[in-house]
Amino acid sequence: MGHAMLRREPGAFWATRAVGRSGRTINPSTCPAQDLVDLGLGFGGTPDQVYDQLVDFYHHVGGFGHLLAMRQGGDLSHAETNDSMRLFAKEVMPRLRELPPPSPEYARDWTRAA
Repeated sequence: MGHAMLRREPGAFWATRAVGRSGRTINPSTCPAQDLVDLGLGFGGTPDQVYDQLVDFYHHVGGFGHLLAMRQGGDLSHAETNDSMRLFAKEVMPRLRELPPPSPEYARDWTRAA
């Protein structure tokens, strides 16, 4: 996964520079969607590509019990968003359910680090 530099604004932090998996530095606030996928902050592509990206993310963070995702972005129309959500539900979600449960050791380590 990449890492990011943050700038503070009143009430918020915004990433202004991040290094993606490829080693390229990008601004996640203004970059194209593919750059967010490269960075590991977004998921996109074919159902197989999205599944592979989510599995990589899952293993990187030690697993997760729930996945909360914004399924609309950029210039996707309402119809395109609905189609994408249906495709995700049909072809990606069932495969995600087959992943092993999250690691209890990771959860304990994470809460101690917080």
